[in-house]
Amino acid sequence: MSKNALKSNFSPLNSEGSPSRIPNSPIVTPSINSNDNNDRTANDRVKVILRVRPPTANDERKRTSPLEFDPAKPNKLVLHRPDAPVTHTEFEFDRVLPPGATQQDVYLSGVKDVVDDVLKGYNGTVMAYGQTGAGKTYTLGNIQPQAIGMIPRCAAEIFYQASNDPFHTYSVSMSYIQIYMELIQDLLNPQSDNLVIREDSGNGVFVAGVQEVPVSSLEECLHYLAVGEQNRAFAFTHLNAHSSRSHAVVMLTVVKRRRYLTPAEKQAEKKAEREGVSTHKVKVGKLYLVDLAGSERLKKSKSVGQRATEARSINLSLTTLGMCISARAMDDKHVPFRDSKLTRLLQESLGGNAKTTLLVNVASAQEHADETMQSLSFASRAMCVKNKPVVNERVDYKILHAELQSRMDKENDRASHLEVALSKKEEALDDAMQAAVANEKARFEAIIAALQRENEQRVAHMHSEMEGVRELAAHEQAHRNSLEKRIKELEVEKANMAEKHYNHVAMLNAQIADLLERQAEEATAHRQAAQAAALEMASAEATMAQKEAENERLRNEMGKMQQEMGVLASAHKSTLAALAKLRQSLEAAMPDAAAAAPTVDRQRSSDLPPLTYRPDQSRRAPVLRQSSEPVRSSAAAAAAAAAA
Repeated sequence: MSKNALKSNFSPLNSEGSPSRIPNSPIVTPSINSNDNNDRTANDRVKVILRVRPPTANDERKRTSPLEFDPAKPNKLVLHRPDAPVTHTEFEFDRVLPPGATQQDVYLSGVKDVVDDVLKGYNGTVMAYGQTGAGKTYTLGNIQPQAIGMIPRCAAEIFYQASNDPFHTYSVSMSYIQIYMELIQDLLNPQSDNLVIREDSGNGVFVAGVQEVPVSSLEECLHYLAVGEQNRAFAFTHLNAHSSRSHAVVMLTVVKRRRYLTPAEKQAEKKAEREGVSTHKVKVGKLYLVDLAGSERLKKSKSVGQRATEARSINLSLTTLGMCISARAMDDKHVPFRDSKLTRLLQESLGGNAKTTLLVNVASAQEHADETMQSLSFASRAMCVKNKPVVNERVDYKILHAELQSRMDKENDRASHLEVALSKKEEALDDAMQAAVANEKARFEAIIAALQRENEQRVAHMHSEMEGVRELAAHEQAHRNSLEKRIKELEVEKANMAEKHYNHVAMLNAQIADLLERQAEEATAHRQAAQAAALEMASAEATMAQKEAENERLRNEMGKMQQEMGVLASAHKSTLAALAKLRQSLEAAMPDAAAAAPTVDRQRSSDLPPLTYRPDQSRRAPVLRQSSEPVRSSAAAAAAAAAA
C-alpha cells in the first residue's frame, strides 16, 4: 500500500462517530502547556482499562454472558460463574468499557494521558493483555478507517502536537520488534533475528542493535507499521483465525528541544558558558506500545506440533509477567524480570521509570469465564504496581559539539592574528616605534568599530525576533479568541438542540399516552366481546347437552321397541307352529276327509289375513290382528266332520 493510499484511508472517528481527517481535525484537540514538569506526582500506579469484546455469532446463538455491568458505576463489573465455589465476583478498575465502546473511548480513557506525558519527557507504556481472540491486536494495531487502533492514534497525536508547538522542535524515531519463542527479531530488518537486551545508566533497558528509523509524518509511521505486520508471526487456531504467535512492541522515541529561552534561562546559559559548562539539554520521551500474544488452553485451541510449542512459550512468558507483577504489587525484594525476554524489556514499565496503562481485553462468553477470571485477577494485581516516572533530560551533544568547534576556530583565528601582529611589531620595532604604536591604535579602533557595528546588528536582529514573537503571540491570542467564540456558538447550538430534543420527547410522550389510551379502549372492547362470546358458547353447550340427552332417550326407546318386536315375532312363530300342530291333529282325526282337506286347507290358508303392524302414536308395542271368522268356520267344519 502506498503512502498516499494510507493517508487517504486514515480517517479517525470523532466523538459522534463521524470520520475526520488528521491534518485538519486531529483525533483529540491538544492543549499546549510550556510547563512540562508539574502535571503529575512522582509516584504513579499502573492504570488499568478493561474492555469487553462484543459477542461473536457463536456467542449470540448461546445468548449467555458471565459479565454484569452497572451503568451507574462505570468502573465496576461482576463476573458470574455458576459452577465455581464463588458464584459471582465483583471487580473495580480505572474504567470498564462495555461491548459497545468505540476505539476513541479506549484512547480517551487511558492512552491519551500517556502520549501527553511522553511529549513532556516521560517514558510511557501502553500494553494490551488478554486471552487469544479477545481483541488485543484489533485495539492496538488496527488501521481500518472505521475503527482506528491505538498505535495510529498515538502517532497522530504526537505529530499533531509537534506541528502546533511554536516553542519547541521535535524529532521522532520508530522501532518495531517481536519476541518469538524467546528470540527478539527486528520486524523492520528481519535479518536481525537474535537481538539482545542491554542496560546502562543513561538509556536504561534497551534492545541493542535494533533499527531505529526517523519518521517525520503519520504516513511514514503507518508505512513502517505495515512493513512490520508483514514480518510478524500469525497462525490459525480454533479460537482465533488470525492469532498472534509472538509479543510485538512498537517503540516511538520523541526528542524535544527548546526554540526560545526565557531571560532567566539566558542568564543561566551565559553563566554556564563562563564556567565552561554546557546547559543545552533536550527531553527524551519513549513510548512502548506492547501487543502481547494471547494466552490459550491447548484443549480449546486444539494446537498441535509447532502451534503447541508456540502456545507453551507464550503461556510461560505471560506466567513470568504475572509473577513479576505479583512481586511488584507485594513490594518483594526479588522480582524475576530476567526469567523472560518480555519481562526484561518491560522492567521499567512495571514499577520503574515509566507511566503505564494496561488495556485488558476479555470475551463476553460463558465458555471463557475461567479465562476471563484469570485476566481480571491479573488486572487487579497490576493496579497495585507503583511506578516512579521522571523527566528524561540529556545533554544535546550536537549543539555541544558545534559550540566546542566554534570556540576552537575562534582560538585558532586569534592565535594566527597574534602571530601576524607579533611579526609586524618585530619588523617595525627598529624603524619607527611611534608609527607602530599609531598603527596598532588605529587597528584597535577599527576592531572596536567593527564590534560596535556587530553589536548593533545583533540588537536589531533581536528586535526583529521579538517582533516575530509578538506577532506569534498576537496570532495565538486571535486563535484563542476564535476558539472561544466557536465554543460559545457550540454552546448556543447545544442549548437549541437540547430544547428541540425536549420538545420532541414531550411530543413522543403525548403520542405514547394516546396510544396507551386507545390500547386500553381496544382492550376493554375486546374483553366485553370475549365475555359475550363466552356466554353464547355456554348457551350453545347447554343446548347441545339437552339435544344429546334427547337423542340418548330416543335411542333407549328404539332399543325397547326392537326388543318388543323380537318378542312379537317369537309369539307369531309359536302361533304358526300351534296352527300346524292343530292341522295335523285334525288330519289325523278325520282320515275320511283327507282328500278334501288339502283343497279346503289351501283355500283357508289363502283366506287367512296377513299379520299387520300398526304403529301406535303413544309408542306402544305393535298389535297383531287376524280375522276370527275363518277360524270359526274351520272349527265348525272340523266338528261336523268329526260327527259324521
